[in-house]
Amino acid sequence: MSSRFKMPQGESTLLLIIFFVYLLTRLPPLLTMPLILDEAVYSVMIEEQMANPSLIPTFLGHFTSWKPPLFFWVYSVFSRLPLPFEAVYRFPSFLFGLASVVMLYKYFRRLELGRYVSFFSALIFLFSFISLYPDSTALTDSLLFFLIIGSLYAYSQKELGSWRFGIGFLLSFAAFFVKHLVAFVIPLLAILYFYTYEKKKLRSPVFLVSLLAAPLAFAAHILLLGSLGLADDLYQTEMQVHIFGTSFEAAVLTVEGSITTLFMMLVPWLPLSFFGFWKYWRENALMSVWYLLVLVPLAGAYYMPWYFLPALPAASYFTALTLVKWEGKENVDLFFLGVFTVLVLLWAVSVVLYYDSLYKYLIPQKEVGLLLSGKENVLVLGHYPPGTISYKMNTERRKGSVKDFGWVLSHPDNTEVNLSKFVYDYRGSHYSSIVNGSFNGMFTQHKTVFRKDTNVTEFDYVAAVVLPHARDTAVSVPGSEVIYNRSYITVYKIN
Repeated sequence: MSSRFKMPQGESTLLLIIFFVYLLTRLPPLLTMPLILDEAVYSVMIEEQMANPSLIPTFLGHFTSWKPPLFFWVYSVFSRLPLPFEAVYRFPSFLFGLASVVMLYKYFRRLELGRYVSFFSALIFLFSFISLYPDSTALTDSLLFFLIIGSLYAYSQKELGSWRFGIGFLLSFAAFFVKHLVAFVIPLLAILYFYTYEKKKLRSPVFLVSLLAAPLAFAAHILLLGSLGLADDLYQTEMQVHIFGTSFEAAVLTVEGSITTLFMMLVPWLPLSFFGFWKYWRENALMSVWYLLVLVPLAGAYYMPWYFLPALPAASYFTALTLVKWEGKENVDLFFLGVFTVLVLLWAVSVVLYYDSLYKYLIPQKEVGLLLSGKENVLVLGHYPPGTISYKMNTERRKGSVKDFGWVLSHPDNTEVNLSKFVYDYRGSHYSSIVNGSFNGMFTQHKTVFRKDTNVTEFDYVAAVVLPHARDTAVSVPGSEVIYNRSYITVYKIN
C-alpha cells in the first residue's frame, strides 16, 4: 500500500483550508478570554479616541507616549459593533490576522518557495502562539504585521510597475504609526527581496525613495511628541529602559526571559526551524536574513511573545522545509501527515494549558470590574489591575455614564509605600514620588506611585490589588466589610 497522499492542487482549496484553520484556532480565545493586561489599557484608550480623536493617544484623559495613534483610530471604528465586550475590541485584530496569513501564503508563492512549502509554512505560522495571541487580542501587533506583510507583498507585484513602490511607501509609513521602530524591518526586507529576486531594481530612484518612509515617519513622530514634551519619555527613557534595562543584571534577566519565551511559545516548531536553517540557509538570502531577525527581540521581548511576530514567517518557512522537503523535492505522504498531526496536537495541548492558567489569573480582574461597574465612590488601590479598570469604565460607558473613581497604582517591588493611607486620605503626600493624573510612566518608573485625578472625596468601595509575588503587605481597610476576596484582589465596602 502506497504511503503517498494526494494533496489538494488548487490554490483556492489550500486557501480555504488556511481559512478554516484560522477560524478554528482564533475564535475560541477571542470569545472566551477576559481582557489580557495591556489589552485592557488599550480598550480604554480606544474608547477615548472614539470620543475625542487626537494625534497623540490619551489614557484617562492624559497624553501618553506608549504607542502612536493609528492603532487606536482604526480600532475605535469597530468599537460600536454589536459584539460581546471582549470581542468588540479584538475583532479588528481577527480581521487583520486573517488578511495577513492569506497575503503571507501568496507572498511565499510569489517568492517561488514551492506550493506545499508555502502552504505548510502558513499553517505552521497559524499553529504558533506567537501569531495566535495577537490575532485574538486587542494589541498593536496584528495590525502591524498586516502592514509589514502587505508592504512586502506590494513590493513583489511586478505587474503594478512603479505603483508598487508607492504602496510600499504608504504601508511602511503607516506601520511606524502603529508600533514605532519595528517598521524599519520593512525597508530591510524590501532590499533583501530585490537583492534576491530583482537586483536591477535596487538602483531605481523610485524604490530608493520608498525606503525613506520609516525614517520620515520617525522624524514626524519625534516632532509630534516633542510638541508636548513627550519625545524624551519615549525615545530616551522608555525605550532605553525597555531594551537595555536599568542595570546590567536587569538586561541579563530580560534576555533570559526573552529566550525562555521564544522556546516556550514556538513549541514544538523551534528545533525544526533550527535544523531547516542549518540545512537550507544558502538557498534564499531573503529568508535566511529574515530568520536571523528572531535575534533582535531577545533584547526586549521578556515574556511578550508577540515581539517575535515579524520574524515568525521565516521560522515557519524553515520548519516547513525540514518537514516537507526531502532530497530536493516536496514530499507530502501519510508519514509526514502523521508527524505533522502529532506536532499540532502537542501545540494545541500547550496552548490550552497556557490559556487555562492565564484565564484563572485574569478572571478576578473581570469579576471585580463588573462588580464595581455602576457604583459611585470607588477606589482601586495597589498593583497593576488593568482589567478591573477597563471592565468598570467601558461597561459604564456602554450604559451611557462613566462614574468617577480613584486609582492609586504602585509597582509590586515598591515596598516603601503604605497604600492603606490613601483610603482615607487620597490626596495626601504619603510617599516621596507621586505622579498625579498621568500614568505615562507606569511601565518604567517602578519607584513611583501614580494617582488618578478624581473629584471623589470619600470612598464607599475599595478594590485592593496585591499580586501573589509582591513583597509588601496586604492593604488594610478598618471599619469595612469584605464583599469579594479571590486570589490577589479583595473588595471592601466601607460601612
